Formats: sequence, structure tokens, C-alpha cells
Amino acid sequence: MTGPMQTMLRMCVTALMLVTGVASNAISAEVPELTADGWHTWRVSTTEVGADQCCFEWYSGEARRTACDLDSRHVSFGSSDSVVDESAMIQIYALVQDGDVSKIRALSSQCPVTTKGDVIDMGVVESDDSIRWLERFVAPRTKMSTHALAAISVHGGTNSLNMLVDVAQHDASLENRKDAIFWLVQTESEQAFAYIERLLGDI
Repeated sequence: MTGPMQTMLRMCVTALMLVTGVASNAISAEVPELTADGWHTWRVSTTEVGADQCCFEWYSGEARRTACDLDSRHVSFGSSDSVVDESAMIQIYALVQDGDVSKIRALSSQCPVTTKGDVIDMGVVESDDSIRWLERFVAPRTKMSTHALAAISVHGGTNSLNMLVDVAQHDASLENRKDAIFWLVQTESEQAFAYIERLLGDI
């Protein structure tokens, strides 16, 4: 094979190598230990609800996205009834202060944010690895627990639902159990509603 055909084959092989290289490096093996102070962020697959998670302002009865202030003390975000961007992922934000995680936020990757400091971006992480990292903040119950559960609830895959159901059934904290049930309902998934129906049937 010579001439234009050989050149074309080389180009195709080179392109394939580049694509393969990008794919192999696109997803981190796990969430690393966060030691540097400041905001850290990573992206994971999400649910339809999570894909629209953002801050909104109302204009003439219409909800419009607005930037979320990561530094704000108040956590006020939600989703709208607008068409969801299927390419969106969930963006997890974790604030480290004096070596400890002090805030957790979960927003759509399409949601703009503001902060006074820098944000360290760790790229894309497997959903299950991100859930395992968040689990450590669920029990024992602290002010971080509800935010960790909220973040877990918008992760893609089945492990997020399994985790919430396990907390709802077995966690030692009543507040954690109530939060887990609340976030299960917010997922709007058939599996979550089936569990809630079984739970109500046992009352």
C-alpha cells in the first residue's frame, strides 16, 4: 500500500491513538486525599435531576439560572422544569480549610459558580469512587452529613440509591435516616418511589 492510501491509513491510526489516549486519561481512578486548602472539584455522571441542579432567580414567573456563590453561608439551589442538557454531569465541590473538609456542594457542570479563591479541578471521577469518598461524611452525624447525602443522591448509577436506602434503614442517626428518605424522594426515580411505597406499607 503506497501513496494517498498509506497516508490516510497513518492518519487514521494516529487519530485512533490520540482518542484512546484521551479516553484512558479522562477518568481518575479515585478521589485523592484533599490536603491543600481551598475549593476542589470533580465531575461524575449524574441523574436527570442532578443535570439541572443550579441556583435560580425568578423573572416574571420564569426560573432562570444564576451563578452560585460557593462562599455563601446559605445553601439554596434546586432544579427547574426546563429541558435538561444531556451532556451535563454533576460537579462536586469540596472546601478544605486547615486540612479538613468544611463544605460540600453538588451542582450541574453547566451551572456557573463564583468564589473568591481558586478552584482545583481534578477532572472526571467514577461515580462509585466519588460516592465512597462522600460516605465518610455521612456517619457519625455532623453538619456535613446532609450535604454529603444530597451530593450522593444526584450521582449516576445504582449505588447512590442503594446507599440512601441503606442509610434510611440502618443509620444510627434519626436525622440521617430522615435526610436519606428526603433525598430518595428528590431523585424522582422509580426505584426510590417503590422503596417509599414499601416503607409506607409497613407503617
